[in-house]
Amino acid sequence: MLKKTKPTISKKVFLGAVGSVMLYIPIQQSFAQLEEIVVTSRRYEERITDAPLAVAVMDADYLKNNRVDSVSDILELTPGADWGQFAKAQPRLSLRGITGGSFGNASLEHAVSVVNDGIPMTKAFMMTLPTYDLQRVEVLRGPQGTTFGRNATLGMLHFVSARPNQETSGGVEFSAGELNLFGVNGHYNTALSDTLSGRIAFNYQDTDGSLEDEATGDTLEFAENTSVRASLFYEPSDTFNAYFKIEKIEDEEFPTVRRGVDLGATFLTPRFGSVVSSTDPWVASVSPAPEGNPWIVERDIFIASGELSWDIGNGISVTSITGYQDGEHFSNSDAFGTPFDIRDQLVTNDATVLSQEIRIDNHGSGNKFRWLAGVSYVADEEDRFERNVGFPARGNCEAINPDNCPTFVLDQIARNETDAYGIFGELTYDFTDQLTLAVGGRYSNDTRDYDYAIWGFGSVAGLGGVGLGAANPLQDCSAITASGATPGQCGTADNPVGFAGDIEETFTDFSPKISLSYALNDNNNIYALYSEGFKAGGFQQDARALNNLEFVVGSEDATNYELGWKGSYENLVFALTLFKQEQTDVQVTALVALEAGNASLLVNADGIENTGFELETTWAATENLTIGGSLALYDPKFINGSRIAATFDPVTGDFSGGEDVSGAIPQNSVDEALTIYANYGWELANGSRFDIRADLRHRGEVVGLDGERNRTGQNLNGDGLAFERPELNKIGLNIGWTSADENLNISLWGRNLDDDPDYTNYGPPFGFLYSRAADGTVARGAGFTGRRQVGATVRYNFGG
Repeated sequence: MLKKTKPTISKKVFLGAVGSVMLYIPIQQSFAQLEEIVVTSRRYEERITDAPLAVAVMDADYLKNNRVDSVSDILELTPGADWGQFAKAQPRLSLRGITGGSFGNASLEHAVSVVNDGIPMTKAFMMTLPTYDLQRVEVLRGPQGTTFGRNATLGMLHFVSARPNQETSGGVEFSAGELNLFGVNGHYNTALSDTLSGRIAFNYQDTDGSLEDEATGDTLEFAENTSVRASLFYEPSDTFNAYFKIEKIEDEEFPTVRRGVDLGATFLTPRFGSVVSSTDPWVASVSPAPEGNPWIVERDIFIASGELSWDIGNGISVTSITGYQDGEHFSNSDAFGTPFDIRDQLVTNDATVLSQEIRIDNHGSGNKFRWLAGVSYVADEEDRFERNVGFPARGNCEAINPDNCPTFVLDQIARNETDAYGIFGELTYDFTDQLTLAVGGRYSNDTRDYDYAIWGFGSVAGLGGVGLGAANPLQDCSAITASGATPGQCGTADNPVGFAGDIEETFTDFSPKISLSYALNDNNNIYALYSEGFKAGGFQQDARALNNLEFVVGSEDATNYELGWKGSYENLVFALTLFKQEQTDVQVTALVALEAGNASLLVNADGIENTGFELETTWAATENLTIGGSLALYDPKFINGSRIAATFDPVTGDFSGGEDVSGAIPQNSVDEALTIYANYGWELANGSRFDIRADLRHRGEVVGLDGERNRTGQNLNGDGLAFERPELNKIGLNIGWTSADENLNISLWGRNLDDDPDYTNYGPPFGFLYSRAADGTVARGAGFTGRRQVGATVRYNFGG
């Protein structure tokens, strides 16, 4: 099998040399002396240099200076991270070059965990949080199986909100720019009494997406977010405090639009007429929405949390964190996002999550022997409904190809209930002032109860295998077809085919961790780390037959070996990491043939292994100039014996055959990434200052799909490989002025100034709908992102 070309030695040397003068950890940019960075990656505060794991921190100033508006922006600034989405409620987050999945599934969670002020965001459609009024974001790379990291085999993002304090302060920020951008956010903080503080923060942003309508020139995509957060901090004594928070998030967006990636090429088969992708990458079209039922994606989330902390003496503290989440999602879209009416798709999610954690530790004692222990509980419920309507009657199939319009209606409903328990702990011992050993572990017990039903009618092309082998009143498609009904048709609206069933499974695991760290001196620490991670299994969302439903998706496991060197000086901070990580029983989607149609089943691939090098550094070169960034070089590949696209027998429930992909790079895996920027600032005579900041974000080519033909086949234009996301070199620029009292800041900025497109995804994997290259490779449409945007921001602060 042809493997993806790796960077040459000269390229690696060049990237390494450039990476040695890069900034990733945020700084106070006007001073040569860097501020100390504090993290809570092990559930207690410590210097980032002392933490024996790969963790990066983005503080409030760093988030603002980099125009961070979303989780995707955070990942673009993280070494080796990436993002994408099949649909906007199905995010695909990646850390260390490996994707965490993008499942439309009520029972499975993401391999990259998102935690909001200590609360795990277990539902995929709720985990992409807006980034406003944050104290910091911590990005932990590698499996997080001990104190943090429920179901995090790849890593974790921890959002830490700005907390109330006793000072009266506030601020407001306005932004406007290209793509019809308008945004405003702000906060107000004050003391309500000597022991009680309050804070309220808000965010509103409205912007167009990258694509314009080919016929009208109007935007095809937009995104509008409104969020409000209110919080209280109560501290009646030195031994007790309480933090309470509520937050409301509302999103309204246009569904993902997909266009052909080959400029000027016909990317749908002739059966759909001449659908040609524009020669302008930012121009596309999508099928008209049903009358009175517009294409839309809506999300409504409510979050409440409470954290109670007691100091019970002798440096021992007890912490309780309680969380509640309620989320609703509605999506009405053209599933293919193309000009032709191929399939309408309606999806709703309704979920509630209750979480509780209690932990006790003695890290405040300063003893040589320190310990932490805790228990956690998560109970969540999610109802998911999906309706697919193939070649709807309102569409353009009849006009173009009346003899080949396989209309059908397919409904699926799933209800998942999860009860998850965890017991975790860590023991730390200082053998000397320089040598420290930490040993920890987490026991996980996740029980999932799944109720599922599927029903439909119409063409067997869309209903392949539905109801097969089900012992219930609904008939199966094959039986109706065989009984002499209309050829190729099964079921009616009054008498659909399908079945209903339920299943329960418990997944357990113990994930250990051990680290040994050594302080070379006051400024340098080295460490060795072994850690494991665990992600519970689940069930099928597209179970066409009873055997499909009974085919349980197994747990995913990860092991990580890591060596790190961290340094911290007055004007230089750096972290260098070498690691080898292996994920086994990786949860992936497999498109399998079922009778006359297809289904997307979830399976466990044998595994993925990855070795890598990561460098992050901050250098305050002078009083005026700061340079820095991050570099990541990885070698991800399927382990020996890995197979994809196996054939599934719906009668026996067995898989067979498939393509051996051993040694191949997994789809959407990043093997090289670089972030570099420089900031130069100078003071004026009146005490105000100017800052000029430029940045470059580089990512190498990314394979979009698995399989040999997808790796070797040419695109439709014959000038490159199909299904390859291009190399990116995204350029940003910010010119800002800050008043002498630092209360007013005005900046002009540009992002994605190169104006080169990236792909958020490839379209649905039904190859018979797309054109083919000369070598037989099937083309697919893709969602486009990365368009240039230039704008201005005005920020005013008052108080402390």
